Amino acid sequence: MQWALAVIVLSMLSAMVVWFSLDRSHWALIRNNINDGLDFQKTVMEKRELEESNKKLKEQILVLEQSATVDRETIALMQAEDRMIQEELYQLKRELEFYQGVMDATKDITGLNIQRVHIDSLTTPRTYRIKVVLTHLAKDVTVAKGVLNISVEGLLDAKIKRYDIQDIAEEGTPDLSYNFRNYLRFQNVFVLPDGFEPRKVVIRLQANDSKISPIINSYDWQAILSGEQQNVGT
Repeated sequence: MQWALAVIVLSMLSAMVVWFSLDRSHWALIRNNINDGLDFQKTVMEKRELEESNKKLKEQILVLEQSATVDRETIALMQAEDRMIQEELYQLKRELEFYQGVMDATKDITGLNIQRVHIDSLTTPRTYRIKVVLTHLAKDVTVAKGVLNISVEGLLDAKIKRYDIQDIAEEGTPDLSYNFRNYLRFQNVFVLPDGFEPRKVVIRLQANDSKISPIINSYDWQAILSGEQQNVGT
């Protein structure tokens, strides 16, 4: 357990080093609109607080286990809480890795770009959270405006089927328009219909300016679910 915590702490420190080691010119391009920078700092703080809580909880469990009169049910409850904290730490580690990947990838990218796509499997069956990061790195103050389309393609009853994100979103219809200068993160929770076997996720950016060609990327479902993002074409 101590080894696992050490790995998490080292991962967090690595993410922080990457974040703060960005050169000034690169940071200047995105800092005005990178609201998720606050999310990054909040994530780091939450992680530290969880690690401290986890340490105290382990100490309490140890004391209770050494007591002959302790209620075994109490220990079981505290051990369950310990496992919950471990899971939260794992999720925070993945969040930090997400930020690190975005910052690494944007160093050599200019213009509008689908920078990162990630999917997390949630505890409710067939329920997922998708995160899409868009970047627009330019020397001027141009604003990127348009519409984002996300669809999941796969098989249903052995036939090809596609679901747009707005049709399978867990709550309401998501706002898919974009209007940003440097950085935008879209995320949404969706539920796949029973019997549907996902194969890929297709992301399309259509600018409001009809003279600009749409950007269309396709990603293997299993690859982005495991964190190994790779555009496989359309």
